[in-house]
Amino acid sequence: MDPKLKNTLNTLIARMDQMDQCLLEFREQANVNCRDLATRLERIETNRRKIIEDDESRNDCRSPSVSEFNFTIQLTDAQYIKSVKVDAPFFDGRLDPQVYIDWQLAMDRYFHWHDMSESKKIRFVMMKVMEQAGQFWENLERIMRYRKDDSVET
Repeated sequence: MDPKLKNTLNTLIARMDQMDQCLLEFREQANVNCRDLATRLERIETNRRKIIEDDESRNDCRSPSVSEFNFTIQLTDAQYIKSVKVDAPFFDGRLDPQVYIDWQLAMDRYFHWHDMSESKKIRFVMMKVMEQAGQFWENLERIMRYRKDDSVET
């Protein structure tokens, strides 16, 4: 074997060994960091639970009525729903059935989350179709207006 090639290979092998050693050290440090973060998170959670328990014990002077309890749950749910950001996807009218089916399923999930009436769903979808699908929708509306105007005159 050529001595230059042999030196190059030995150098590469030595560098790979160094890289392996560095990787092992990095993994060990990452494991230490993960354990440290887990410990810190556990302390934070423990403190949070103590604060919640203290607040609950201070508020236990009188027991809440059932209506107050239900209102608290509803308020929490309303706050939760307002805090969750759910975006509806756009549809560009591509002639790919899978893209349309995926969009329709995503819109169904969106409407299920927001609990919209049928008329609001239609108006909302009008804002979410674009390009070819948007042009199709506008043409369909024009045709429907034309037919409506035509039937009124006769």
